[in-house]
Amino acid sequence: MNSVAIPLVPSVGLSVATSGTAALGAAGLLSASVAALPGCLFAAATGVPCPFCGLTHGVAELGAGHVATAVALHPLAPLAVLLALAVPLTLLRRRALVLAPGALAALAAIVLLTWIARVAG
Repeated sequence: MNSVAIPLVPSVGLSVATSGTAALGAAGLLSASVAALPGCLFAAATGVPCPFCGLTHGVAELGAGHVATAVALHPLAPLAVLLALAVPLTLLRRRALVLAPGALAALAAIVLLTWIARVAG
C-alpha cells in the first residue's frame, strides 16, 4: 500500500508553532499573555468548540510540566507534542514525511472521536 506524503511547509510550520507554544508555557508566558486574545472563531460562530479548542493551552501546560492540566484542557495535547517532535527528527534522519494510509485514517479517527466525546460530555 502506498504511503501518503505529508506536505513539508505546513508540517514544519505546525511543528515550530507547537514547539514555540510549549516553550512559552515552560517560560510561564503563554497563559498570562493569551487571556486577552479572542477565542476560537469556530466556537464563537457555532457555539460548539472546534476539534482543537484548548489544544494551544494544553500544549503550553505540557511545556510547563503540568501533564494532568494539559490533558484536561485537551486530551490530544501530548499527541500534538509528539507529532511536533517527529517532524524535525524525521527530517534530521533525511527521511520523507510520509504516513501509511491506515495511520492517517487512525489519526483522523482519533481527532474525530475525541471531538465527539468532548462535545457530548
